[in-house]
Amino acid sequence: MKKVSRLLFGGLLALAVSSAWAFDPIPKESGFSGRVILGGGYVVGENNLIKGNAFVDIGSERVDNLFDSPDDESNPMPVVSGQLQYTFASTQTQLFVGQDIEDLVRFDFSTALGVRQGTKNLGRFSLAVLTSGVVTEVWEDPYVAGVDRDSTDRDVSGIRFQWYGIFNSNFFLKSSFREADVDKDRAGQQGGLGLTQDEIDLLQRDADITAVRVGYLWKFSDKRFLVPEVGYVDDDADGGAFQNERYSAQVSYTSLGPKWSYVVSGGYISSDFEDDNPIYDEAADSDTWFGGLSVFYKLNTRSKRWSLVGQLSYGDEDSDIDFHDSSLFIGSIGAMYVFD
Repeated sequence: MKKVSRLLFGGLLALAVSSAWAFDPIPKESGFSGRVILGGGYVVGENNLIKGNAFVDIGSERVDNLFDSPDDESNPMPVVSGQLQYTFASTQTQLFVGQDIEDLVRFDFSTALGVRQGTKNLGRFSLAVLTSGVVTEVWEDPYVAGVDRDSTDRDVSGIRFQWYGIFNSNFFLKSSFREADVDKDRAGQQGGLGLTQDEIDLLQRDADITAVRVGYLWKFSDKRFLVPEVGYVDDDADGGAFQNERYSAQVSYTSLGPKWSYVVSGGYISSDFEDDNPIYDEAADSDTWFGGLSVFYKLNTRSKRWSLVGQLSYGDEDSDIDFHDSSLFIGSIGAMYVFD
């Protein structure tokens, strides 16, 4: 499951809307602020290792062949996301809870609870505790063909540190450390594959995941931004067949207008795995391409706080092991309420 998680939860799409907002200064007046998005969407997924979550399935319960690429699953899904903040203006301290738009379009439903601190010369720091807001469901043993597979929970928790406006520049740093725990990890044990215990151990999916991304907010004007980023992820899984390192590069462009705003983004991820998967005698090295578009339309309401939000994103991962190929398309529309 770890390999596919980089597509679904680690980097399908990192839209620059959140990056642009992250550079906004902490408000000079104390009080509540934030944004909430409510809507619906449609998901088309191809994935042999992940079932989905409580809202939507993206993987088939049954596979016919362990050497074929996955079939697609199509399902509607609700969109519920937001972040609430309370600012202490005198100390430039801000408490927050919720999800980022950036996480939502990456199909990541983690909930963050943390604090931001503004400074005069160093930039703005953020430290948050991360929990599995909506738990991901994976297969106890994904390598079972011809019968219905049983699902189990994958819990993820950790911390995230971010530094925007490094030394009052336009550079930023995002980092996180997470522990991933598969509740009932029986990979390679139930399909009658005849693996030895050492080979089964190579398929263990519990992991410590360290991620670092650095980027630059390139301003053409106060309303137009280009955001290039590079990233590194060390996925230190218990089993060598799922232990991998990932390198990524992506770029986003944001245009903010009085009525219409949009963000377009795309990028690439390369992954290298530590050991061969014993079922295939080959490592699951892969290449991933992803991209997407988000459009915001400000509604002419009395409060001037409502906007329509439409999002399209797509990612495709081509693995050296066909069974580990994956893709994900998400289309959604909703209403966003901004308050301060």
